[in-house]
Amino acid sequence: MAMKIRVLTVTKKAKMKDLADKISKKADCYKPVDIIPPAYTCDRERLVIVVLTAAKMMSDDFRRFIQDLSREKIQNIAFIADGSEDTMAPILDSVKQSDTNLIEPVLYIDGGSSLPFFGAKLKPEEEQEAFAWCEKIIENLK
Repeated sequence: MAMKIRVLTVTKKAKMKDLADKISKKADCYKPVDIIPPAYTCDRERLVIVVLTAAKMMSDDFRRFIQDLSREKIQNIAFIADGSEDTMAPILDSVKQSDTNLIEPVLYIDGGSSLPFFGAKLKPEEEQEAFAWCEKIIENLK
């Protein structure tokens, strides 16, 4: 049986959404990319990859999602972040307080502007870096 993998997003940036879609297809996820909170609840997911734009104040939905993490829902969680280590630190600390395994390191990608006409395109080297990062995680979980 294939590993249960899902990709969830917390971003409005087209570049980050595009990356989430490509990762989902490459990892052969059994459900399409979804936002947080997901339309279908997480249930015994082996790996959830969260693609997000990190900010000092994250949405209430995202904070509740992180606070409700458990191994029953998600065994392993990994992050691809548009943001800095400083903005990710409180998020990672919250995840560490749950019994869900936090997979580190976080992959940091510059998401560019959130304005559609200034939006950055995903570079091939960023895409390859993300694919290699995902493959390494998946291989280590097998």
